[in-house]
Amino acid sequence: GMIVLIADAVAEERTWLCRLVKLQGHDSIPATNGQEALDLAREHQPDLIFMDMSMPDSKGHEATRLIRTQSQISETPIIGFIAQAGEEERQACFEAGCDKVMKRPIDTLQLRELLEFFASPDSKNSPGTETP
Repeated sequence: GMIVLIADAVAEERTWLCRLVKLQGHDSIPATNGQEALDLAREHQPDLIFMDMSMPDSKGHEATRLIRTQSQISETPIIGFIAQAGEEERQACFEAGCDKVMKRPIDTLQLRELLEFFASPDSKNSPGTETP
């Protein structure tokens, strides 16, 4: 399984996402804000990051930008969650460094498919991260 970092300011959302990730057979690391997300990403070098882009004070964008500057984790796929799906919001997320943007409420099926995609050997995973 993968290690998935889940950065979300809302406790219920965090819990729900962690549970979903676990049900798919992966480990999750919860973070409550952008700074924590950055620190935990550095420490654990996760395989995938869920980033709440609507955390107070744009901390999601800031954390995403900073993660992209860290050599060890600069390539880690980041899925940004947004509350408003306006084109500007989406653009801002991609500019910050998100690989994919999802609108809330999060579609569970879509999220499961994403987890499957990133867990599969032919996504951007480096050799040695796949479990047989």
